[in-house]
Formats: sequence, structure tokens, C-alpha cells
Amino acid sequence: MHLSIFSINTIPTDGASTYFSNLHYAYERLPASKKEQLRTLTSDFGKRYKPHPIIWEHPITATPVLHISEGFKNGFIKADSGDRISKDEAEAIHQFLNDHMWETDTYYEHSWQQGDLIIADNYAVAHFAKPNYSNTLRVLHRTATKGERRKRDLNK
Repeated sequence: MHLSIFSINTIPTDGASTYFSNLHYAYERLPASKKEQLRTLTSDFGKRYKPHPIIWEHPITATPVLHISEGFKNGFIKADSGDRISKDEAEAIHQFLNDHMWETDTYYEHSWQQGDLIIADNYAVAHFAKPNYSNTLRVLHRTATKGERRKRDLNK
């Protein structure tokens, strides 16, 4: 299993939170038409990474999960032809998915306390820091274990 282990060392005086989103649940909540559309696309993560499917099969549970990140916005490529979709269409899809995976019933907000430790399934959970603290220092450590390769993409 590919895990991320989070612990906090320094908490800002006004607190710190991290959001964790269940990407399997986010996938399940998509309309059927959106699932079909996403199965025809791969996500372009830029020169450092190969394009990859937006929907993956979890290597242990065999459930479909979204594989999308707010940090990577280079666009989408049609899986069958290799053609890029328009920038406007890509931005609309990316915004839809980002909004969808962070809807209230899809994520958990953790308010950090000293000594907290969170272990998350890196195949099925997205995370990001809530920008709810001032310019005081926040030190959070993340360790990732090496896991199995994803069994297969579900775009085929």
C-alpha cells in the first residue's frame, strides 16, 4: 500500500488545518456523463511527468478513483488520438473536478494539535493545507511509503 504519513512539528499561533478528500467517493458521486467524458482523457502533468489517466483502479480495492490535482494544470489530452482539448475546455473540466473533490461531504478537515499523526492512502486521498494561518511558522512533515503500481487505468 502506498501511504502518506503526516505529523506536525510547529503549529502557528492561530492554528493550522489540512483538508483530506476521498477520491473514490468523489468519483462515485460524479454524474455518469462526466465519468464517460473523463474516461476519454488523460491529464498532462507537464514535461517532468508522463500523461496519465484521470480515473485509476486502486491496486488493492480495485475501486475507481480520481487522479487529479490542483497543482497540475497543463491540460488534458484525448486518450484515443493524443490531441489536446482546448484550453478553455480543459480549464472548465479542471475547475469542475477541483470543486467537486472538495465539496463538503467529500473531504475531512483536520485541525492540527501537537502530537497528531495522520496516515492516508496515497492512491485514494488528496490533501492540501488550508490557508487559515498567518505568516507564523508552520512545519508539517510528510513521509510517503513506496507502494504497488496502479493495476490499470480505467480509460481503456
